[in-house]
Amino acid sequence: MAQTGPTVSGTVHSEDKLPLVGISIRVKGSALGTTTDTTGSFQLRVNRTELLTITASGVGFLPQSKEIRAGQSVAFILKADSRTMNEVVVTGKTENQQVKEQAFAVNAIETRLFANTNVDMNQVLNRTTGVRVREQGGLGSDFNFSINGLSGKAVRFFIDGIPLEVMGSSLTLNTIPVNLAERIEVYKGVVPVSLGSDAMGGAVNLITNQQIRNYLDASYSYSSFNTHRAALTGQYIHPRTGLTLRANAFYNYSNNNYIMRGIEIWDADREVYVRKDLRRFHDTFQSAMGQLEVGVNNKKWADVFFVGVSYNTSAQDIQTGTRQEVVYGAATRHAMPGIRRFGTEKTTFWSRVWM
Repeated sequence: MAQTGPTVSGTVHSEDKLPLVGISIRVKGSALGTTTDTTGSFQLRVNRTELLTITASGVGFLPQSKEIRAGQSVAFILKADSRTMNEVVVTGKTENQQVKEQAFAVNAIETRLFANTNVDMNQVLNRTTGVRVREQGGLGSDFNFSINGLSGKAVRFFIDGIPLEVMGSSLTLNTIPVNLAERIEVYKGVVPVSLGSDAMGGAVNLITNQQIRNYLDASYSYSSFNTHRAALTGQYIHPRTGLTLRANAFYNYSNNNYIMRGIEIWDADREVYVRKDLRRFHDTFQSAMGQLEVGVNNKKWADVFFVGVSYNTSAQDIQTGTRQEVVYGAATRHAMPGIRRFGTEKTTFWSRVWM
């Protein structure tokens, strides 16, 4: 026969008169207990008929006790526990920290510290230990980039792992605005195999914004020598298909008409060489780049897949040769994207897949 005995029953509600589910019901001084059902009700069989102390408790509520006898019912109304819970600290590593902990001699620079400022990649990198950038003049001038004393072909440059030279000869570090990169990785010596480069001195990899969200960033600056710099970067993700459209563009212009001091020139009236401070002329530089990518993220067959097209161009007036007294006059150098695989004379196509 099934055992029978006295029971206690009751209900548990919140202060808002809502039934509380899963509240623990215990008999003080014994191992007897149960929990409330979906209606906030409970029924508990006991083995004593004397006065019992019943306690109701649950997470987020203050416990409450009442005394009843077997066969009686009781109603609990629990108050919310407003006490502050112990602090929970979740720690993790940023992408910069993960890069720095690789088995390479590498520096990771967060460009957000320089966001929307009138600087280019060269000026940011020149502040990095082991990197030296020597520019010959103003915006767009030739420069020498070295890592730990090695320069030229010993150092390679990349954008998201794609060689910078693929984008065309007019795209250089001193024309790319800092807004176009989220992070700069500077490898000294050994280069990761993922870059696939024969660089013996090191490499610079510009990482663009890879966040999976919609964003739009625009900047414009004006500075000395009629220098204008504008940049635009943005991304749109279609909410239903996840198709991502990403665009980057920038434009630079400068007259570069700064004063050169102590230039030796020939004075025809006096028939002697004299030194004078002269302002440069016919030294205008302008460059532009537009890039459009379309692709998807976080798919079973690829983490990232993008196909893109870019166009870039530049024009630089040439005032003098290597020696200042050799003046060219009206010469201008135009740099256009060369013919590349999957490309045309003015447009370069590329694709990138990360598995």
